[in-house]
Amino acid sequence: MTMRRTTGARWFVRRQMGFGFRPASWQGWVLTLSFQVLTPSITLAVAFALALLVADIVMWRVDSALFDRERLLTGARAAAAPRHGDHDLSAGVVRRIPRAGGNDDERRDA
Repeated sequence: MTMRRTTGARWFVRRQMGFGFRPASWQGWVLTLSFQVLTPSITLAVAFALALLVADIVMWRVDSALFDRERLLTGARAAAAPRHGDHDLSAGVVRRIPRAGGNDDERRDA
């Protein structure tokens, strides 16, 4: 009679280097901590908290780069920004204000 696995994922996987197995799922980590193979300590808690903080910051940066704020506010995609020579003076469009000294063409003529 053969035993059938109750879950599809393995709790432990063989190490690539060294001897033995390492936890591969949350069940493996619970078993490792319950048998006190890895003793809970302040150092372990701080290391785990720092790992979560780094993962949170990385995922926040990725998510904010993919997030479209204009679509959230208006429900439509943002319009393409006008090129340097185009002058769109409709409401809500931010335009570049020329420097006080005038543009480059006026400086060359003087």
